[in-house]
Amino acid sequence: MRNLDENKIEIIKILRENGVSYKQISRIINSTPNIVRGITEKKNVKPLINSKISSKDLIKISDQNISFSGLDKYRAGQISEYLVSAKLMSEGFEVYEPVLANQPADLIISKNDKFFKIQIKTARYFRDRNCYSSSVWQTRGRNKIPYSKKETDFIIIKCSGIDAIYVFPVEYFKKRLNIQLYPNRNLKINKKKKTDSEYYLNAFNKIK
Repeated sequence: MRNLDENKIEIIKILRENGVSYKQISRIINSTPNIVRGITEKKNVKPLINSKISSKDLIKISDQNISFSGLDKYRAGQISEYLVSAKLMSEGFEVYEPVLANQPADLIISKNDKFFKIQIKTARYFRDRNCYSSSVWQTRGRNKIPYSKKETDFIIIKCSGIDAIYVFPVEYFKKRLNIQLYPNRNLKINKKKKTDSEYYLNAFNKIK
């Protein structure tokens, strides 16, 4: 346990209480399943039955550089939702989840008596291109189609392993199904050119 800092120990506790396996947690924090198991046994941490992660715990793991390497798409998506929810709450938004799964909106958020539908995506790092990439589409039968304003207001993309979240209006993806992002590079942002993806990095002020 001495090899892990307090932030990672807190992440282990929160994720394990929410039913994430030792193996999956070890991938998230770049450790080993045995170390994770040892910490949870020493701290007497067990999965909580019929419990969802609390807003208090979400705040504790917000802005952590959690890697999704090796995780399946579903689990990575769950963790992205946790982290984005935490960030939204830290920005003063109320955050709600749809009752039914597989909805066009992953979250409903509100601020100043206004409500917005949010779709969350995960971007993974590709070393050969030195960028983060994410698919931004939904399926209808065998077809891949873009999201519409009727279905969601904003698409938020969480980059794996670094504290970088992009906030795009859904219209940005009207004619594209994939996007490459460069939060790891010092790119100049053209604030007048709204097609520049870096313009939307951490742009939570655009949700209004």
